[in-house]
Amino acid sequence: DNGLMNMPFFYTNAHAQIIIGGDAKNNWLTQQVMDSGLLEARRVGYPTSVTFNEDEQDTLATFVMMDSYVDQMVAKFVTGELALSDSEWDAYVNNVTMMDLDGLIEVRQSAYDRWSSK
Repeated sequence: DNGLMNMPFFYTNAHAQIIIGGDAKNNWLTQQVMDSGLLEARRVGYPTSVTFNEDEQDTLATFVMMDSYVDQMVAKFVTGELALSDSEWDAYVNNVTMMDLDGLIEVRQSAYDRWSSK
């Protein structure tokens, strides 16, 4: 699951023709995401062929709660349940930072660097 990467964006008629149910004239969701600034905050998909060593796998297992929290918060921001205000965003960033976001980034970056150097 890649969060907002899975959202249906209809930029042009060419895109709409290859997306089932796509309609470039009815791009309300795309416009909402762009207007909210969430397009820049979306979670970009991680290459599926990246492998993690045993220690990295053990470390990544501790981040299950963070993944769940991020998914829940993205849904709340997208649906408007939570306003994308400075205070809500700052609280979200503080929470993922306290969940050791830097540690998660370090492990994933290590594995990605190994993968990209092949």
